[in-house]
Amino acid sequence: MKKHLFRVKQLADQTVGRAEKTEVLTEDLVTTEKRVKLLEQTCGSTYKRLFQTLSYQPSSDRDPDRRMKKLPESQVSAQLQESSTQLDGGLGLLANIYHLCGDGYFGLGKTRLGYEQDVEALVLNPLNDFLETDFPYIAKLKKQLNKLTLDMDAVKGRYQSMLKQTAQVAPQNATAHQVKVEQLKQEQDEAQARVEQCKDSLATELYKMCSRQSEFGRLLVRMMELQQEYHRKALLSIEQLMPKLHHWEGGLLHLRARALHLRLGAGERIVQECDLFQGRS
Repeated sequence: MKKHLFRVKQLADQTVGRAEKTEVLTEDLVTTEKRVKLLEQTCGSTYKRLFQTLSYQPSSDRDPDRRMKKLPESQVSAQLQESSTQLDGGLGLLANIYHLCGDGYFGLGKTRLGYEQDVEALVLNPLNDFLETDFPYIAKLKKQLNKLTLDMDAVKGRYQSMLKQTAQVAPQNATAHQVKVEQLKQEQDEAQARVEQCKDSLATELYKMCSRQSEFGRLLVRMMELQQEYHRKALLSIEQLMPKLHHWEGGLLHLRARALHLRLGAGERIVQECDLFQGRS
Protein backbone atom coordinates (compact mmCIF):
# COMPACT_ATOMS: atom_id res chain seq x y z
CA MET A 1 0.00 0.00 0.00
CA LYS A 2 2.86 2.34 0.88
CA LYS A 3 4.53 1.62 -2.47
CA HIS A 4 1.28 2.37 -4.30
CA LEU A 5 0.84 5.69 -2.49
CA PHE A 6 4.42 6.65 -3.27
CA ARG A 7 3.86 5.82 -6.94
CA VAL A 8 0.69 7.94 -7.06
CA LYS A 9 2.56 10.84 -5.44
CA GLN A 10 5.41 10.38 -7.93
CA LEU A 11 2.97 10.55 -10.87
CA ALA A 12 1.32 13.68 -9.45
CA ASP A 13 4.69 15.36 -8.92
CA GLN A 14 5.78 14.55 -12.48
CA THR A 15 2.51 15.88 -13.81
CA VAL A 16 2.93 19.27 -12.16
CA GLY A 17 6.68 19.32 -12.81
CA ARG A 18 7.95 18.94 -9.25
CA ALA A 19 9.60 15.55 -9.92
CA GLU A 20 11.94 14.73 -12.73
CA LYS A 21 10.78 12.05 -15.15
CA THR A 22 13.46 9.86 -16.64
CA GLU A 23 13.62 10.14 -20.43
CA VAL A 24 14.49 6.66 -21.64
CA LEU A 25 14.08 7.26 -25.39
CA THR A 26 17.09 8.53 -27.29
CA GLU A 27 16.79 11.51 -29.63
CA ASP A 28 16.87 9.16 -32.60
CA LEU A 29 14.04 7.06 -31.15
CA VAL A 30 11.97 10.18 -30.46
CA THR A 31 12.40 11.24 -34.11
CA THR A 32 11.50 7.74 -35.30
CA GLU A 33 8.42 7.71 -33.09
CA LYS A 34 7.23 10.99 -34.65
CA ARG A 35 7.66 9.50 -38.13
CA VAL A 36 5.64 6.45 -37.15
CA LYS A 37 2.85 8.66 -35.78
CA LEU A 38 2.84 10.54 -39.08
CA LEU A 39 2.59 7.25 -40.95
CA GLU A 40 -0.35 6.24 -38.76
CA GLN A 41 -2.09 9.56 -39.36
CA THR A 42 -1.72 9.44 -43.15
CA CYS A 43 -2.65 5.76 -43.25
CA GLY A 44 -5.84 6.45 -41.30
CA SER A 45 -6.78 9.42 -43.50
CA THR A 46 -6.23 7.42 -46.69
CA TYR A 47 -8.29 4.51 -45.39
CA LYS A 48 -11.16 6.79 -44.36
CA ARG A 49 -11.37 8.68 -47.65
CA LEU A 50 -10.97 5.59 -49.84
CA PHE A 51 -13.58 3.75 -47.80
CA GLN A 52 -16.05 6.58 -48.41
CA THR A 53 -15.74 6.08 -52.19
CA LEU A 54 -17.33 2.63 -51.95
CA SER A 55 -21.02 2.36 -52.73
CA TYR A 56 -21.61 -0.10 -49.86
CA GLN A 57 -20.34 -0.93 -46.39
CA PRO A 58 -17.97 -3.91 -46.72
CA SER A 59 -18.30 -4.92 -43.07
CA SER A 60 -22.11 -5.07 -43.16
CA ASP A 61 -22.88 -6.47 -46.62
CA ARG A 62 -21.05 -9.50 -48.02
CA ASP A 63 -23.64 -10.61 -50.60
CA PRO A 64 -22.48 -9.60 -54.13
CA ASP A 65 -26.07 -9.56 -55.44
CA ARG A 66 -27.21 -7.08 -52.79
CA ARG A 67 -24.11 -4.99 -53.39
CA MET A 68 -24.86 -4.98 -57.11
CA LYS A 69 -28.40 -3.71 -56.56
CA LYS A 70 -27.12 -0.77 -54.51
CA LEU A 71 -24.86 0.50 -57.28
CA PRO A 72 -26.13 3.63 -59.14
CA GLU A 73 -25.35 1.92 -62.45
CA SER A 74 -27.63 -0.99 -61.54
CA GLN A 75 -30.45 1.33 -60.59
CA VAL A 76 -30.15 3.22 -63.88
CA SER A 77 -30.04 -0.11 -65.72
CA ALA A 78 -33.27 -1.28 -64.06
CA GLN A 79 -35.05 1.95 -65.02
CA LEU A 80 -33.89 1.70 -68.65
CA GLN A 81 -35.00 -1.93 -68.91
CA GLU A 82 -38.40 -1.03 -67.46
CA SER A 83 -38.77 1.79 -69.99
CA SER A 84 -37.80 -0.61 -72.76
CA THR A 85 -40.64 -2.93 -71.80
CA GLN A 86 -43.12 -0.04 -71.71
CA LEU A 87 -42.06 1.22 -75.15
CA ASP A 88 -42.01 -2.20 -76.82
CA GLY A 89 -45.69 -2.03 -77.76
CA GLY A 90 -45.49 0.62 -80.48
CA LEU A 91 -42.02 2.15 -80.33
CA GLY A 92 -39.87 -0.88 -80.97
CA LEU A 93 -36.77 0.88 -82.30
CA LEU A 94 -36.54 3.22 -79.30
CA ALA A 95 -37.29 0.28 -77.00
CA ASN A 96 -34.26 -1.53 -78.42
CA ILE A 97 -32.01 1.45 -77.64
CA TYR A 98 -33.36 1.61 -74.10
CA HIS A 99 -32.72 -2.11 -73.73
CA LEU A 100 -29.13 -1.85 -75.01
CA CYS A 101 -28.37 1.12 -72.76
CA GLY A 102 -29.77 -0.85 -69.83
CA ASP A 103 -27.43 -3.71 -70.67
CA GLY A 104 -24.57 -1.22 -70.94
CA TYR A 105 -25.21 0.25 -67.50
CA PHE A 106 -25.55 -3.23 -66.04
CA GLY A 107 -22.15 -4.13 -67.44
CA LEU A 108 -20.67 -0.92 -66.02
CA GLY A 109 -22.16 -1.88 -62.66
CA LYS A 110 -20.50 -5.30 -62.74
CA THR A 111 -17.20 -3.66 -63.62
CA ARG A 112 -17.55 -1.23 -60.73
CA LEU A 113 -18.48 -4.01 -58.31
CA GLY A 114 -15.37 -5.95 -59.28
CA TYR A 115 -13.26 -2.82 -58.85
CA GLU A 116 -14.65 -2.06 -55.40
CA GLN A 117 -14.15 -5.66 -54.26
CA ASP A 118 -10.52 -5.48 -55.42
CA VAL A 119 -10.01 -2.16 -53.62
CA GLU A 120 -11.40 -3.67 -50.45
CA ALA A 121 -9.27 -6.83 -50.64
CA LEU A 122 -6.01 -5.41 -52.01
CA VAL A 123 -5.86 -1.92 -50.48
CA LEU A 124 -8.34 -1.33 -47.66
CA ASN A 125 -7.80 -4.61 -45.82
CA PRO A 126 -3.99 -4.24 -45.69
CA LEU A 127 -4.36 -0.63 -44.52
CA ASN A 128 -6.82 -1.78 -41.88
CA ASP A 129 -4.33 -4.39 -40.66
CA PHE A 130 -1.81 -1.61 -40.04
CA LEU A 131 -4.42 0.47 -38.21
CA GLU A 132 -5.94 -2.34 -36.15
CA THR A 133 -2.84 -4.40 -35.36
CA ASP A 134 0.58 -2.87 -36.02
CA PHE A 135 0.08 0.70 -34.82
CA PRO A 136 -1.94 -0.31 -31.71
CA TYR A 137 0.84 -2.74 -30.74
CA ILE A 138 3.37 0.08 -30.86
CA ALA A 139 1.04 2.27 -28.78
CA LYS A 140 0.67 -0.58 -26.27
CA LEU A 141 4.45 -0.87 -25.95
CA LYS A 142 4.78 2.89 -25.47
CA LYS A 143 2.12 2.85 -22.74
CA GLN A 144 3.84 -0.06 -21.05
CA LEU A 145 7.18 1.75 -21.24
CA ASN A 146 5.67 4.84 -19.60
CA LYS A 147 4.28 2.71 -16.78
CA LEU A 148 7.58 0.88 -16.24
CA THR A 149 9.46 4.18 -16.30
CA LEU A 150 7.11 5.56 -13.67
CA ASP A 151 7.66 2.45 -11.55
CA MET A 152 11.42 2.79 -11.96
CA ASP A 153 11.37 6.45 -10.95
CA ALA A 154 9.22 5.60 -7.94
CA VAL A 155 11.56 2.89 -6.64
CA LYS A 156 14.54 5.12 -7.44
CA GLY A 157 12.99 7.87 -5.36
CA ARG A 158 12.43 5.50 -2.43
CA TYR A 159 15.99 4.22 -2.73
CA GLN A 160 17.47 7.75 -2.73
CA SER A 161 15.30 8.70 0.22
CA MET A 162 16.45 5.64 2.14
CA LEU A 163 20.09 6.45 1.42
CA LYS A 164 19.65 9.98 2.81
CA GLN A 165 18.26 8.54 6.02
CA THR A 166 21.29 6.27 6.59
CA ALA A 167 23.26 8.83 8.58
CA GLN A 168 20.32 9.40 10.91
CA VAL A 169 19.64 5.74 11.70
CA ALA A 170 20.36 4.62 15.26
CA PRO A 171 23.19 2.05 15.61
CA GLN A 172 20.82 -0.69 16.78
CA ASN A 173 18.72 -0.24 13.59
CA ALA A 174 21.66 0.05 11.16
CA THR A 175 21.61 -3.60 10.08
CA ALA A 176 17.86 -3.63 9.31
CA HIS A 177 18.18 -0.31 7.56
CA GLN A 178 21.01 -1.61 5.37
CA VAL A 179 18.92 -4.64 4.41
CA LYS A 180 16.11 -2.31 3.25
CA VAL A 181 18.62 -0.23 1.27
CA GLU A 182 19.95 -3.31 -0.49
CA GLN A 183 16.41 -4.53 -1.22
CA LEU A 184 15.51 -1.17 -2.76
CA LYS A 185 18.75 -1.20 -4.76
CA GLN A 186 17.82 -4.61 -6.17
CA GLU A 187 14.27 -3.40 -6.95
CA GLN A 188 15.73 -0.40 -8.73
CA ASP A 189 18.06 -2.59 -10.82
CA GLU A 190 15.20 -4.92 -11.74
CA ALA A 191 12.93 -2.00 -12.63
CA GLN A 192 15.65 -0.49 -14.80
CA ALA A 193 16.17 -3.84 -16.55
CA ARG A 194 12.44 -4.06 -17.32
CA VAL A 195 12.51 -0.54 -18.72
CA GLU A 196 15.47 -1.35 -20.95
CA GLN A 197 13.84 -4.53 -22.20
CA CYS A 198 10.59 -2.73 -23.04
CA LYS A 199 12.51 0.13 -24.66
CA ASP A 200 14.37 -2.35 -26.88
CA SER A 201 11.07 -3.94 -27.94
CA LEU A 202 9.59 -0.54 -28.72
CA ALA A 203 12.67 0.51 -30.68
CA THR A 204 12.51 -2.69 -32.71
CA GLU A 205 8.87 -2.09 -33.65
CA LEU A 206 9.45 1.58 -34.45
CA TYR A 207 12.37 0.88 -36.77
CA LYS A 208 10.50 -2.02 -38.34
CA MET A 209 7.48 0.17 -39.07
CA CYS A 210 9.65 2.89 -40.64
CA SER A 211 11.29 0.26 -42.84
CA ARG A 212 7.84 -0.73 -44.19
CA GLN A 213 7.34 2.55 -46.05
CA SER A 214 7.69 0.62 -49.30
CA GLU A 215 4.58 -1.38 -48.36
CA PHE A 216 2.58 1.81 -47.96
CA GLY A 217 3.90 3.02 -51.32
CA ARG A 218 2.96 -0.28 -52.99
CA LEU A 219 -0.60 -0.02 -51.65
CA LEU A 220 -0.97 3.49 -53.09
CA VAL A 221 0.38 2.41 -56.47
CA ARG A 222 -1.92 -0.63 -56.41
CA MET A 223 -4.84 1.70 -55.71
CA MET A 224 -4.12 3.65 -58.90
CA GLU A 225 -3.53 0.46 -60.90
CA LEU A 226 -6.99 -0.71 -59.92
CA GLN A 227 -8.41 2.65 -61.02
CA GLN A 228 -6.63 2.30 -64.35
CA GLU A 229 -7.93 -1.23 -64.88
CA TYR A 230 -11.46 -0.23 -63.88
CA HIS A 231 -11.65 2.64 -66.36
CA ARG A 232 -10.05 0.54 -69.10
CA LYS A 233 -12.68 -2.18 -68.70
CA ALA A 234 -15.49 0.38 -68.51
CA LEU A 235 -14.32 2.10 -71.69
CA LEU A 236 -13.96 -1.24 -73.50
CA SER A 237 -17.53 -2.28 -72.63
CA ILE A 238 -18.89 1.04 -73.92
CA GLU A 239 -16.84 0.82 -77.12
CA GLN A 240 -18.25 -2.66 -77.77
CA LEU A 241 -21.78 -1.39 -77.23
CA MET A 242 -21.63 1.71 -79.43
CA PRO A 243 -21.85 -0.02 -82.89
CA LYS A 244 -25.15 -1.64 -81.86
CA LEU A 245 -26.50 1.66 -80.53
CA HIS A 246 -25.48 3.48 -83.72
CA HIS A 247 -27.21 0.78 -85.77
CA TRP A 248 -30.54 1.25 -84.02
CA GLU A 249 -30.07 5.01 -83.95
CA GLY A 250 -29.73 4.85 -87.74
CA GLY A 251 -33.06 3.04 -87.88
CA LEU A 252 -34.69 5.84 -85.93
CA LEU A 253 -33.18 8.46 -88.24
CA HIS A 254 -34.43 6.52 -91.27
CA LEU A 255 -37.89 6.34 -89.74
CA ARG A 256 -37.85 10.07 -89.08
CA ALA A 257 -36.80 10.83 -92.65
CA ARG A 258 -39.53 8.63 -94.01
CA ALA A 259 -42.17 10.30 -91.83
CA LEU A 260 -40.94 13.73 -92.96
CA HIS A 261 -41.09 12.62 -96.58
CA LEU A 262 -44.65 11.43 -96.14
CA ARG A 263 -45.67 14.72 -94.54
CA LEU A 264 -44.07 16.69 -97.39
CA GLY A 265 -45.85 14.50 -99.96
CA ALA A 266 -49.20 15.07 -98.29
CA GLY A 267 -48.54 18.81 -98.29
CA GLU A 268 -47.79 18.85 -102.03
CA ARG A 269 -51.04 17.04 -102.80
CA ILE A 270 -53.01 19.58 -100.76
CA VAL A 271 -51.39 22.47 -102.66
CA GLN A 272 -52.18 20.84 -106.02
CA GLU A 273 -55.81 20.32 -105.04
CA CYS A 274 -56.06 23.97 -103.94
CA ASP A 275 -54.63 25.16 -107.27
CA LEU A 276 -57.05 22.92 -109.16
CA PHE A 277 -60.00 24.25 -107.19
CA GLN A 278 -58.96 27.87 -107.83
CA GLY A 279 -58.70 27.15 -111.56
CA ARG A 280 -62.18 25.80 -111.74
CA SER A 281 -63.56 28.80 -109.96
